[in-house]
Amino acid sequence: MADQQLTLAYEANLAEWWQAHILANGGTADRTHGLDWSLDKHGGGSSMHRIRLDEAGFDTVIDRCLDEAAPYGSAVWAYVTQHATPADAIQRFRAMGFQHNKRFDVFIHRLDGLQAPALNAGVTIERLTGLDRFSKQVPHPYVGPMTTPARRQAIAAEHSLARSRPDDFFSWLLCIDGEPVSSVTVLITDGMAGIYNVGTVEAARGKGHAGTLLTYALDQARQAGATAAGLIAVAKAEALYERVGFRPEGWISWLYYSKSKMAKRVVG
Repeated sequence: MADQQLTLAYEANLAEWWQAHILANGGTADRTHGLDWSLDKHGGGSSMHRIRLDEAGFDTVIDRCLDEAAPYGSAVWAYVTQHATPADAIQRFRAMGFQHNKRFDVFIHRLDGLQAPALNAGVTIERLTGLDRFSKQVPHPYVGPMTTPARRQAIAAEHSLARSRPDDFFSWLLCIDGEPVSSVTVLITDGMAGIYNVGTVEAARGKGHAGTLLTYALDQARQAGATAAGLIAVAKAEALYERVGFRPEGWISWLYYSKSKMAKRVVG
């Protein structure tokens, strides 16, 4: 794939990622009127992706989505990339009351030159197979300890998707002496491996575990048919991703319409 094709493929993968999770939690998802719209019915947050709207219809489509989400009391997130239309989509969202949260680089890996990493004694890598291994005392490396319903729901959704989509959804754990230390989740769509939920428990950070697990997950994705991988890079993790072979090739901005504004919309 050429550079633009890769960032487009990752944008589509990200939309599928959110749709899969929202559907797993009882929401709805569709692509109508020029965007991917995922409606969360449990207050977690609905989302808009692959925004391809014309100037004349922009406000009408966004208002429709906000009105649909309002009864459920959740915030609404808009994910705007360099491929979004109209070109001033970010400014238009702001004018409608969305707040600009963050902008990140999108990193791409072409999956060439990969080799499965050597594992030290006591280190194993396995797929997430059950919910009972995580608790208040044993945290998930990305989600954290199971102290809230939202965290338990997040792990339950991962487990459900891993079971229902064994050929394209992979939740990997790196364990030391049987204890989960690092995590990464991979979703493969049309040759693109989206990389999500990269995390390491606090006590084990800075020891190379995340890099080892990422390299393993990328090699497994290549064997499963992926030809490239993509992720959203937070600044503090960019050096890790570059060491593994990722390079910045696009960007994404997150905007949100808050729960408090949504409550006023319902009253209005």
